[in-house]
Amino acid sequence: MNKTLTLTKEQFQILSKYKDFGFTNETALLDYAIRLIQKEIQKRSELTLSADLYSEIYNSDRDLQDLTQTSLNDME
Repeated sequence: MNKTLTLTKEQFQILSKYKDFGFTNETALLDYAIRLIQKEIQKRSELTLSADLYSEIYNSDRDLQDLTQTSLNDME
């Protein structure tokens, strides 16, 4: 599949240095960059889910809230 992209000057400069980064061509560099972005998006999604779960647990557990508040008070 072919797709035309519009790049900024800086993006074009990086892409044109693909050999300097150890890639065989521009496509290999873009493929690597896209895979990194996919991993980062997945990681952020998992962190958001984890934070939501922790929040749900915290909000439903009065003992945990009291323990947290006690710890915070002790720090002051």
